[in-house]
Amino acid sequence: LNQLKINKYEDEYVYEDILTAWKEGDYSGVVGDHNTIWRLQDGNIGKATSPLNAEQEKKYIESQKREKR
Repeated sequence: LNQLKINKYEDEYVYEDILTAWKEGDYSGVVGDHNTIWRLQDGNIGKATSPLNAEQEKKYIESQKREKR
């Protein structure tokens, strides 16, 4: 959110809406948020279909830690 105040971005209002919700702890729209940003950045691989459950998220985080070693 601070970067939005410093720099100008195309579709800035979209990022601001998403980041404001996240800052307030509202991740209920995370799949839609991801896909909105994905489309804005011309994504063609990686469209979200559902959020990870707690176990899937933990496994993902651990796998990323292993890759960085």
